[in-house]
Amino acid sequence: MTHHIALATTPQTEKRLDMPVIYTAIFVDDPVALVQWWRDNVGPTLENTYAHHMTIHFKPTEDQVESILDKMGEPDSMKIIGIACDDKAQAVIIQTDTPSNNEHKHITISTAKGIKPFYCNQLAAEATAPLDGPEIQGTIGAFSELLGMFTHYAEQE
Repeated sequence: MTHHIALATTPQTEKRLDMPVIYTAIFVDDPVALVQWWRDNVGPTLENTYAHHMTIHFKPTEDQVESILDKMGEPDSMKIIGIACDDKAQAVIIQTDTPSNNEHKHITISTAKGIKPFYCNQLAAEATAPLDGPEIQGTIGAFSELLGMFTHYAEQE
């Protein structure tokens, strides 16, 4: 089955498109607040700021995409339980009931110039700064190269 993404702000503007999903995620509802929390509690961010999602599946299979379809658009919360940072990247380690392919669930806060966010998978494994941080609210969705983030889905009829 091909997945058709429905991007809709109103029923009148719904569009259906065929495209691959690059990743599924919990998208942070307020990334600006997360970055500000980092700056207030940890320190300055690096050159490239992200702070927008926790990956559920990267390059998901069709079965992995189907496994989250009934949850798309639902709210989810993530608790900051640690930080990981070095001169290349910064991340918060999070706890959530939502499963992830990443062994260490995290949100990339920022990276240095030339460093890809993927580096935080390694950095999160080396996290050594546990803490009792705030809850972060998010929404379950997916990311496609053509649409960016989306949280609505419709099957082709």
